[in-house]
Amino acid sequence: MARPEKIQSLIDAHEGKLPEHSGLGHYSVMYLCKDGGVICAKCANENLKLTDDPDDPQWYITDIVSEFENPIDCDNCYEEVPVLWKVKPIKENPNG
Repeated sequence: MARPEKIQSLIDAHEGKLPEHSGLGHYSVMYLCKDGGVICAKCANENLKLTDDPDDPQWYITDIVSEFENPIDCDNCYEEVPVLWKVKPIKENPNG
């Protein structure tokens, strides 16, 4: 089978693994699968052979993405993939 060229290039450039972070800014990345799900880099690398089969849409990786604001859970391990920044709620001043 064949991966999309963009994904195969990432694997080739990172010693046979998919990167966990972007090259620019070192942001956490996720991998978009053919079925619309997302998986974290750890799960993608642990199941790298599965990501090469376009007939298995829950594993076949079509793109790499970063989320800027809203945390997303990996569809395999359910761990939250860190976002680029989190907006912290403003705490009201208890003194005034």
